[in-house]
Amino acid sequence: MRLATIGALLLLGLVGVTQAQAQVQLRWKFESAEPQVSTSQQNVSQVLSIAGNDIATGQEQTVETSSTFGQKQADGSFSVETRFTGLKSKLTLPGGVELKFDSSQENPPAGTQFDFLLDVFKGLSKMRMTTSYDRDARVVKVVVDEKSLEGVDETGRALLKEQIDPEFLRDAIAQEMKVVPDKPVSVGDTWDLEKTMRLSGGQSMIFTVSYKYEGTVDRDGKQLDKISGKATKVEYRQTDDAPLKVTASDLKVDSSASQILFDRQRGQVVERQEKTRVMGSLTFELAGNPVDGKLDLTLENKTVVK
Repeated sequence: MRLATIGALLLLGLVGVTQAQAQVQLRWKFESAEPQVSTSQQNVSQVLSIAGNDIATGQEQTVETSSTFGQKQADGSFSVETRFTGLKSKLTLPGGVELKFDSSQENPPAGTQFDFLLDVFKGLSKMRMTTSYDRDARVVKVVVDEKSLEGVDETGRALLKEQIDPEFLRDAIAQEMKVVPDKPVSVGDTWDLEKTMRLSGGQSMIFTVSYKYEGTVDRDGKQLDKISGKATKVEYRQTDDAPLKVTASDLKVDSSASQILFDRQRGQVVERQEKTRVMGSLTFELAGNPVDGKLDLTLENKTVVK
């Protein structure tokens, strides 16, 4: 009986050692001497119903960027310079209007009320920014070269400034870095994050996303760490000066799945795929009267880092 007890304790001890050894630490690194090139494909499909009238809109967009890692300073801080190297976008707008932009060629006006967006895309395609980090790789600030605003009219400038707001970009980068846990993890470990997606016109959606460490997978002969994710909750918010006032919302995550591949050697996320569908009801205030609405929104994104 005593030997059995000792054997059981020894077995438990060995299990504890095995579990400890199974833990891994995923650390961000910004050390590559070569520029980091990424391609992001984004698809948005939306049907907004207001008082029974359906308004369908959508966007297909491909963004290419190049990031250069700066040398670390004496205090351990460093910076990363990022510039857009390519931008293609196709918009489907109310009234069946289709607008296309390609930064590699001229984009003459299409003769629509939305032509001002061509200048917005042109500004984005020239965007350059510098992100500063402290010694622990935490985002400190983002500085945007505002030359991207040149030649954009007042309406387009307001939209563009929303997207290149330095504080928004700083928080967005810090938010995306948190998908990689800052403590050792074992297969099956989970953690939740709150992620904000900024929309135009003072609107935003706040998602609660649950992530799970799945272990390593083989990709072209290389072992990468896999993290799966799923949005479980969404909340709609807007600022007081939003042009279209929403007085009530009841949105739900209809479906959601994401996959992140992390290269431990490079200390970088090398692939990210996400797809989320949000559905539910909204109540608008038009001319002082409540108007019922419905939203069906699908968001897709795939980013690959070379």
